[in-house]
Amino acid sequence: MLELMRRELKFKLDDVEHKLTYPTVKQMAEYSAGYEESENKLECVINFLELLGLEKNIGNGLELDHLNIIITTLTEEKK
Repeated sequence: MLELMRRELKFKLDDVEHKLTYPTVKQMAEYSAGYEESENKLECVINFLELLGLEKNIGNGLELDHLNIIITTLTEEKK
């Protein structure tokens, strides 16, 4: 039997641990469509991370490099 478990991305920011769920197919499709149409890409990314469990004030306080690492990790396909 194949057993699938939902994954979480855990990361530490200033010694505080945070966790996000990996996006579902539907969440990823909605994010991709919204991102393409959005005039404010950064706000779109922050809203997506909030949907996955990140507090908005934490998302807005991330450095751009941190934000890029998190999004890349959450959205890259496993090989």
